[in-house]
Amino acid sequence: MSEVVTRERAARVEFPFACLAPLDDGVRARIEAEALRVNDRYLEEFLEKYAFCPYSREGRRRGEVQRYVHFCDSHDPEPLVERMRQVAADESQVVAQVIFPLIDVSAVDFERFCRQLTDYAHSQLFDHDVLAAAPLHPDLRFTQSNPEALIPLFRRTPDPTLQWVRLDALQNLYSGRESDTVFVDASSIDSYLRDNAGRTPLYETIAQANAKMLQRLSVPTVEALLSDIARDARDSYARILA
Repeated sequence: MSEVVTRERAARVEFPFACLAPLDDGVRARIEAEALRVNDRYLEEFLEKYAFCPYSREGRRRGEVQRYVHFCDSHDPEPLVERMRQVAADESQVVAQVIFPLIDVSAVDFERFCRQLTDYAHSQLFDHDVLAAAPLHPDLRFTQSNPEALIPLFRRTPDPTLQWVRLDALQNLYSGRESDTVFVDASSIDSYLRDNAGRTPLYETIAQANAKMLQRLSVPTVEALLSDIARDARDSYARILA
């Protein structure tokens, strides 16, 4: 994609959800703790327990996965642009998740927001893409038509979440130069692989492995587990805000 096209697409960021009401520091701290707790449930009880992401557990152990809770109490994109700048500048952050608790937004609108924000931030900070974006949301739609079509199910985090992945780490992996820093999460590399389709069938291999695990567990079982985690988040926030 040319720089001109990128800048045209990234001329502004439209926030498809209302700003959060002001919260005092104590409430913010409690909400942040709960957002991380339920995200832990998603990672430990689903993604890592059933090996849907071969990288997640080891990447977290090595400190290569970072999570940030963002309280979107304004429609100013600059705090998120600054977050992207900090992530991109730290090569140890292979994966970064920005969790948006409390916002009310549809999966479709959040997907559009994540991609628009990432394009905008790239246009402000760099002359080339540095991070790939993967929108995660508790209500992402999926189909069972093929292994790749199941990917949105694995992206059903308890809160809307923007996941950034370093493109240089993906480049190393997909050009066959594997090192200690690798990323093989099928739910996060589709945007990269659309532009590098001829490199390797690894993406399809992981998608097929995930589909086989899903078949063992059953779609209703997985949907119920992820819905329970999302409900846990909503109920916890409601108790804090009551």
